[in-house]
This record gives sequence, structure tokens and C-alpha cells, in this order.
Amino acid sequence: MMDKVQENLVSYEPGNLILTDDKAPVELLGMEIIDELIASEVSYYKDIYNKQGIEGLLNQL
Repeated sequence: MMDKVQENLVSYEPGNLILTDDKAPVELLGMEIIDELIASEVSYYKDIYNKQGIEGLLNQL
């Protein structure tokens, strides 16, 4: 059985491209969504900070 599998193997010849998963489209979309979620959550506290300063933020805790 192994001999039959080995007959079908083809040697790998590298090309000019290097493939990585860095900044894959799915990862970038995930990061974009996370950034949007963080921005929406932080905007509440940002408004308090802009109106009341650090003391206003501390009072919210």
C-alpha cells in the first residue's frame, strides 16, 4: 500500500513567493471589528472625561 502512495508523490519545488498568515484578511476583519467594539465602549468614558475630567471618571468606578 505504501509503495502505491509513494508512486504518486511529487517533489516540492519552491517558487518566488513566501506565504504567511500575517495580516490575513480574516484576521484584519477581526481586528477591525474589535477596534470598533472598543471604540464604542470607550466613547462613553471618553465623553465623561471630556466633560468632567479624571475625577468624573473615578466617580464612575
